[in-house]
Amino acid sequence: MEAHYPHRIPELDLALNTGIRRGEQYAMTWDNVDFERRQLHIPHTKNGEEKYVPLNDTAMAALRTAKQFSTG
Repeated sequence: MEAHYPHRIPELDLALNTGIRRGEQYAMTWDNVDFERRQLHIPHTKNGEEKYVPLNDTAMAALRTAKQFSTG
């Protein structure tokens, strides 16, 4: 993956370190990320509820990297 898709590494790191579903990950916006509290807000899970996901150091680093390359 590093050789062919290095730009996808932060996405993989976030998925592996949070356990969020692919749909939740790709539906999130930067408003859902609280860098100070180190948590991710998922407003609508598969069962329709909201949840807050704690972010470890690896997930935080992945989000910071992704934000650098973000257009939104």
